[in-house]
Amino acid sequence: MPALLRKVIITFALIVLILFLALTVAAWIMGAFDSVQITETSGGPYYFISFDSRSGFQDIPANIQEIKNHITLPPETEQISAAMIFSNPMMIPLNEVEVMGGLIVSDSISVSAPMRLTRIEKRSIISATLEANPSIAIFKTYPALAEWLRKNDREYKLKLPFIEIYYNDDKVTVEMTIVPLEAK
Repeated sequence: MPALLRKVIITFALIVLILFLALTVAAWIMGAFDSVQITETSGGPYYFISFDSRSGFQDIPANIQEIKNHITLPPETEQISAAMIFSNPMMIPLNEVEVMGGLIVSDSISVSAPMRLTRIEKRSIISATLEANPSIAIFKTYPALAEWLRKNDREYKLKLPFIEIYYNDDKVTVEMTIVPLEAK
């Protein structure tokens, strides 16, 4: 094997190895290897501020930012970025899912059109939490929830909308309202 060809092959192999390691480290930092924590608990009550129209999954970050730009909250009001999911992403393609991006706030406040304030009552939920970037989390939380539902499908049914909560520390929680099925 000529020396030049050997150098090209070694260089190519090193580049591939470095790229693989860089992608692995990036995925690890974003939470791709973390496990989803599933709990059966209760969620709410809280208030959700959003615009009055639904959009696609890809618009959630822009919708949240637009809400933050248009509203002034009292300093003591806790706010957490979130989305209400109106169609089941486990059943239809993500580009067809209808959502409202917005903020969860601790207290009722007044908002004006085109924004709306929705009270989300206390309810029984199945919660999936993952410490990961939101762009990774949806690909891990929903499959984990689907697995839980397969194991418990004779006991519960789901009720839309689902709530996705995006904490500032790269933690995402998906809340699905569950309704116990009547015993026969």
